[in-house]
Amino acid sequence: MSTHVKINVKDLNVNSLVFRSDFHKCRKIFRALFARCLLFGHAACSVYFATQLNTSYYGIYAVCGFLFLLEAIVIFYFRYGLEWKKFCTCFICYLATMIPVLWLLRLNDMQTTLINSSNNISSSNNNTLSSLMGNTKFASLLSGQNLTSLLEQSMMILIIICRWMLPRGRIDRNSMSQLLIMYSAIGADILDFSDTFDRIEVARNKNLAIVVLAVWSWSLLQFTVVITTAFTFRRRRGRETEPGGGGTHSANSREDISETLSIMMVLLMQDGPFLVTRGYMISKGVFNYMIMFFSLKNALTLILGLYRLCVLYGCVTREGNDLLRKSEIARSLDSLDDIDCQSNPKSKTVKGTNHQRF
Repeated sequence: MSTHVKINVKDLNVNSLVFRSDFHKCRKIFRALFARCLLFGHAACSVYFATQLNTSYYGIYAVCGFLFLLEAIVIFYFRYGLEWKKFCTCFICYLATMIPVLWLLRLNDMQTTLINSSNNISSSNNNTLSSLMGNTKFASLLSGQNLTSLLEQSMMILIIICRWMLPRGRIDRNSMSQLLIMYSAIGADILDFSDTFDRIEVARNKNLAIVVLAVWSWSLLQFTVVITTAFTFRRRRGRETEPGGGGTHSANSREDISETLSIMMVLLMQDGPFLVTRGYMISKGVFNYMIMFFSLKNALTLILGLYRLCVLYGCVTREGNDLLRKSEIARSLDSLDDIDCQSNPKSKTVKGTNHQRF
């Protein structure tokens, strides 16, 4: 006979973490360690390229390295490599290192673009990697803005891969798959927004360049927050089976709050700032087909997000919507039964028994 033991979430501590076996525990620790090694290695390479331009930032990067070490000690000692439910602390340390590095590289690329445009010199002739590797074809492919774009693109890919590799903790597989798909969409949109740095009009306007960099940095903070609706949906289904019937409304409210937070995070940290920034760029004379297209895309996403919020908070009543949906399904089933009876007269005797669908 199986026994069910209820555990209070507030009483959970490091001793209450249960693993299937020692191998399972070691595998979790190895995955967490390997993912952090990838993040730290990529951040160290980016720091190396940035310090070739300005060596005065070594102190800041040393502090970020200390944060990496401190976060790893806390996770491995107190959590056995398992991630937190709402925040991903290793991404916080990683982005705290990468954002200043990419700011430095982007500002240097803009300054180099202005100098080269005034002197009619190709930007591929002035770069850090070419001086380190010599005048080779491989170095020319990773020169100037190409190097910065490569670091940004590899950062997005690495965040998705490491999030997949990290132990899930209290996040179930359904929530994890939802989170990875959301990360892929967010990363693609952020990379599209970063293409505006290549515009000569942005490089000539320093205030506009700072605004674009600030909005781009703000959008990256989405990767540090873990908000999904699948976890609350699983809890809601479990709550509905409990006796008393009082937990359904509270569970539905919890699901709506989680979905509201995810929608608001996208609207306030991505599509809203991106739309305002692109509108500001158009007012400053930075205009092309892609900027117009993505501005319309951001506006459409804002409208759909606001519409979803209106649906969640009572503009369409949930009970009436459910009754309408069920009545439409019932009428469709009755129509299908009539068609079946006309095509097969023998089934008329059992027609009356086919209406009890719900």
